[in-house]
Amino acid sequence: MSKKHAAILQELDLKDVDGFTEAQITYFTSLGLKPYQNSSGKVKWMLPEQQNLRLVKSRKSSILSRILSGTPSFNYRRRKHRSTLSKLLLHNWLWILIFLAIMGAIGLMMFFPQLILR
Repeated sequence: MSKKHAAILQELDLKDVDGFTEAQITYFTSLGLKPYQNSSGKVKWMLPEQQNLRLVKSRKSSILSRILSGTPSFNYRRRKHRSTLSKLLLHNWLWILIFLAIMGAIGLMMFFPQLILR
């Protein structure tokens, strides 16, 4: 999804909205959406909370507040993913160990049958 949004200029009255049918307007208002005009001249239907969030995000924080904040915004780390082989071994280590013990016992019986016949 695009992170670049056009700036919201003003809230429009329902009478001033053009390009939408009456059914669309009543549907959007029933959802609690209000019409806003953005900087490109298009009508954007948003909740008031979305409009406030967009206003807050558009404000730039000062350098002093970024320095004093606890977590720097540029220091995000990506999660390290394990390979599929290591995931398989970590999740199924007990079954693998049991399988190897059984195979070892079968191999001993095949190559050294005198151990069983005693």
